[in-house]
Amino acid sequence: RYSRTRAFSPVTLAGGQVAVVWQDNADSRVMLTAVRADMRAHDTVVLANTRGEGLAAAASDGQEMLYYLTIEGGGTKEDVARSATLYKANRQGDAIRSQPLDTSKAQLNISNFSGPDFKYTADMRVSGGWVAVMLARQLHRGEDGLQHQSGCALVFSADTLRLVRNHGQTSGHSLDNVLTVARDGSFVGIDLGDNYPRGVHLHKFGGEGPMKAQRLVYTFKTEHGKTPNNPAGRTFDRYDEISSNATTFYKWSNDNNTYTELGGVTESEEGFTIVFAGPRPVGCRCSTSVTSASMAKRCA
Repeated sequence: RYSRTRAFSPVTLAGGQVAVVWQDNADSRVMLTAVRADMRAHDTVVLANTRGEGLAAAASDGQEMLYYLTIEGGGTKEDVARSATLYKANRQGDAIRSQPLDTSKAQLNISNFSGPDFKYTADMRVSGGWVAVMLARQLHRGEDGLQHQSGCALVFSADTLRLVRNHGQTSGHSLDNVLTVARDGSFVGIDLGDNYPRGVHLHKFGGEGPMKAQRLVYTFKTEHGKTPNNPAGRTFDRYDEISSNATTFYKWSNDNNTYTELGGVTESEEGFTIVFAGPRPVGCRCSTSVTSASMAKRCA
């Protein structure tokens, strides 16, 4: 259902050098490992993690600067604000700047990001003096007494690490996310929503200003309820068209399964191509061992 928290973030350094930012689970150290040009050896440096938080996402400016986000781990559905920190460092591992983030209900609204019961995802990119983050997290308790889950899109200054723009909810629940940079320097991301909306959801935004575009590019099947009443207590009619003698369905759904996995998003002359694995189409004559197909959709 939910994707696992990413274990490492690939980054590119000056000269196209390939590297990854990762975390040692034994002692919480955050590392940068860069592969040498001959691809026969690598070098690793330790990055700052002053609060011992969990690594959520990392990115680079393609040259000397690294940016990474850490968030305090959690266990059960505790309605508390987790600590979170945005860091800036050079490729030698020297800390340039760090910025504690306000995770209260009024700001980033992060009650849980990772732990035994919750493992959500985040992705980060750097462009034009901005650091963008797409983040899925559990929220603080709402007026209905529940702790909901959703994704958000955030933009920070690459210089000061100050939060510049909180675009609010991307999808809810948000089960996975992927973020990249468009040719015009803006950020383009996708996340996987199970209800609001239900499907693969595309987002385009810049360093400042409002969200430029959002589009639901693909949706998937849903399992309908088998009782007249939904969890909120509302009563619905029988869904005759899909019911049978064996099973009765009703005209409501609260299906948190998406039957879909995100691959990525890339730009072409025609727009954006979104790649993902989804349910096998009805009537597909493919082998029974193939349970999903890679698909692409272009969005101008």
